[in-house]
Amino acid sequence: MQEPDFRPLAHFTARDTWLNDPNGLLFHDGVWHLFFQNNPHGSVWGNMSWGHATSADLLHWQHQPLAIGHEGPEAIFSGSAVVHEGRIAAVYTSAYDDGIQAQSLAWSEDGTTFVKDAANPVLDRGSTGFRDPKVFRYGGSWRMVSVEADERTLLVHSSDDLRTWTQVGSFSDEPGVGIWECPDLFPLLLDGQTHWVLLLSVQDATGSRVEYRVGTFDGERFQGGPARSFDTGPDVYAVATWTDAPDDRRVLLGWMAQPTYAGSTPTGPWRGAMTLPRDLALARQGGEPTLVQTFSPEVTSVFTREVTDLPTACLVRCGFSGDASWEFGAGQDVLRIAVESGELVVDRRRSGIVDFHEEFARETRVALPEGVEGFDLFLDRCSLELLAGPSSVTQLVFPTEPYREVRTDGSATVRVLDR
Repeated sequence: MQEPDFRPLAHFTARDTWLNDPNGLLFHDGVWHLFFQNNPHGSVWGNMSWGHATSADLLHWQHQPLAIGHEGPEAIFSGSAVVHEGRIAAVYTSAYDDGIQAQSLAWSEDGTTFVKDAANPVLDRGSTGFRDPKVFRYGGSWRMVSVEADERTLLVHSSDDLRTWTQVGSFSDEPGVGIWECPDLFPLLLDGQTHWVLLLSVQDATGSRVEYRVGTFDGERFQGGPARSFDTGPDVYAVATWTDAPDDRRVLLGWMAQPTYAGSTPTGPWRGAMTLPRDLALARQGGEPTLVQTFSPEVTSVFTREVTDLPTACLVRCGFSGDASWEFGAGQDVLRIAVESGELVVDRRRSGIVDFHEEFARETRVALPEGVEGFDLFLDRCSLELLAGPSSVTQLVFPTEPYREVRTDGSATVRVLDR
């Protein structure tokens, strides 16, 4: 039997190498820049560098030359990008062979070729867990949020020139076992009031996930409410948002993977994919500001042609009143999604190839908020992304052949790319 082709049609992947965290997401001069953790030499984690791709529409991506490569004792870990005095500045973690992690700079005049700053590292605490700088403008200066990963602590630094940094604040909550990674802190409006949202990727004994808090930020101190789940699926991590997105939008991208088995997925020679871009907003649920995700309009606006057969990549709008189920089938493979007694169920235990890791074959359940009577589901060759108001589920699936039919006692409108 011919090997299945799992490379997605609508999700970004590296050409033939390993990909993980999105880095340096920046919209500049009409171009969406996507930098990403990349092993330029193979399909497993290692030789960490910044790959690079660009897009005019968030859907079609043009691969660019390697932006910042590993060199000698220095690997290039996650970070962010901003425009400073007319140049693009990549602010990233230098991970040295001796275990020290510190923050460094690389500069680009043309958005493609980067030169490391002679002063690197520009911020060094002598720590082995100091990483993942997200830089943004606050008032008349720059702020950097980063983590002391093993201490589960968020650090806030301030700078005028991106080279000289002063710590001005920190945030942590109850001590716990595990790590924090990939912080992102940004404002969102709700009912005319500014709230600040903190995203953190978390790894502990229960697994890997993304959490968020809604709170306040005064340029030094973040004060937030309890951690809430960003996505109840197992396969999204290291999310980040674009800097300087047009119309004050907050657009997010994530690594579509579970670190536990990311190196074992049955793809090749590429490994790792990004989620679709999602726009973020706040809405009130139970009186509390709650994060809501929708697929970015650049995607939904072109997946508009209705079809009856299930194609390889499609947007499915599902409706229900009470309990309902949807079964996406391909031969013996069945991906089951259901609404049962107020819970959303995603069951991939018979969805295709599931035996490459003991933790992959699983069922996910999440409570549906009151009033939700439908959801958007995007299916691609190796993934599903389900958005239902404030609930979302992101999962990988590896069907032995593409899903070709949907059986449902609810409703399902299938839409494909219209150009």
